Amino acid sequence: FGWSVVEDTLAQEEKRKNGNVGKRVIKVLKRRETHHVPDQPDVDGVAKGIVRLHDYYKFNTTTFVNEGVIDTGSDFHETTGDLSVWDAFKIGVKGTNAMILGSGIQILEEALAKAQVEGVTTPAFIEELDMKVLRNLVKTAKTVHDQKLDRWGDRTDSHSTNPLPYSKNLAKKKKFAKNKDKMENNIKLEKIDLKNGQEKYQYMELCKGRDLRPISVTSQLYCKYSKGAHATFTIGPLKVEIVSLRPYITIIHNFILESEADEIILVNARPAKI
Repeated sequence: FGWSVVEDTLAQEEKRKNGNVGKRVIKVLKRRETHHVPDQPDVDGVAKGIVRLHDYYKFNTTTFVNEGVIDTGSDFHETTGDLSVWDAFKIGVKGTNAMILGSGIQILEEALAKAQVEGVTTPAFIEELDMKVLRNLVKTAKTVHDQKLDRWGDRTDSHSTNPLPYSKNLAKKKKFAKNKDKMENNIKLEKIDLKNGQEKYQYMELCKGRDLRPISVTSQLYCKYSKGAHATFTIGPLKVEIVSLRPYITIIHNFILESEADEIILVNARPAKI
């Protein structure tokens, strides 16, 4: 994101010296001609993508902002660097501007909590922020969130919010709790006539790792040892987990050792002999 500042500085230096600069400076100034240099639209797209990811998967925003880790409970992805307070706020603001309000505000709140501990740090080429500005950003975002939630509901194709408002007075409206209960009561599988809102609700719950099948189905799933059709497995039976009855799906655990998997990959990566 700061590359354009570097370019501007070097361009001024080149102009001041009438083009009499070293080869390294010239090479840097021509970098855009041979490489893609991330610019503001790229950064904005990544920021909105991260907020959209949280909107669907609800990863832990505390570990994301403080450690740069995306942890969904079932998946764990570590980034190569730490997020600054400014980075986290930038991501949250871009998300709320894109009307991904619920997730954007959650990231903003975590960034504010981090700022209270570490202080507010901004890149040298960015106008400094203070706690008052950050608090006002969060407050404004929450006001917009509640307005959209009250007027449009918690989700359309162009926006998303939390199911409940931040305003205590607005939260007294019965419709907010009713809407969530209605979605829960209408969970149906294998139905092609689901309304769009209900279908999206179920899809997002699945993305979070939730099993929507009723207990009458999940109670029939089990694990077992199986010797299959080969005598070898009589001594070392297969560890089989039945995860679905219809269609019938099983997972065979420890089918091959990790070292065996590495060997298979290594052998198949070698160029074929002609």
